[in-house]
Amino acid sequence: MSAHATAIAEQITRLLGHFATSAEPLAVRRLIAADWLEDLAEFTVPQVSWACREWRRTQSLRPTIAEIRRLACQAQHDDLERLALTDDQQRWPKWLEDIWGPEPEGPRKRAEQWEGRK
Repeated sequence: MSAHATAIAEQITRLLGHFATSAEPLAVRRLIAADWLEDLAEFTVPQVSWACREWRRTQSLRPTIAEIRRLACQAQHDDLERLALTDDQQRWPKWLEDIWGPEPEGPRKRAEQWEGRK
């Protein structure tokens, strides 16, 4: 298992340890763990960590993979937003233009919105 997969597995194991589990056989638990890793492999460890922490702090039931993926997607989107704000080499991408409008107004509006969140 790669270091990335191990770190994600640790985050998921830690999260799920906070919630009641059913008594599945070990073979089933291994298959479930493999599904979690497969479905979260595209995210960075900090993104998965944030998603797990957010779930643990705001929810009282055991999460599904889809729910943690949704939060990890949100973290990934926020990371991309921050990168686009600070990366002078990157041109204004089409997907941001679709949301905020063309340069130079779009980047200005987005920066103002981002600053308002802080």
